[in-house]
Amino acid sequence: MTMTTVIGESLEDTISDPRRPGEVQAHAGGSPLNLAVGVARLVWRPTLYRTKPMIHMGT
Repeated sequence: MTMTTVIGESLEDTISDPRRPGEVQAHAGGSPLNLAVGVARLVWRPTLYRTKPMIHMGT
């Protein structure tokens, strides 16, 4: 099995549902995560090293 290392920052996608006002959900995102998921779909074994940016987005 081929091993691949992906390095990058981890972002959070915030998603609000208009059917549930005031409720916001955070989901992992960012291009390094997307790359690791794509590599895993190719039956390779990804390792994701990430940093989380020091940005707070809130109300």
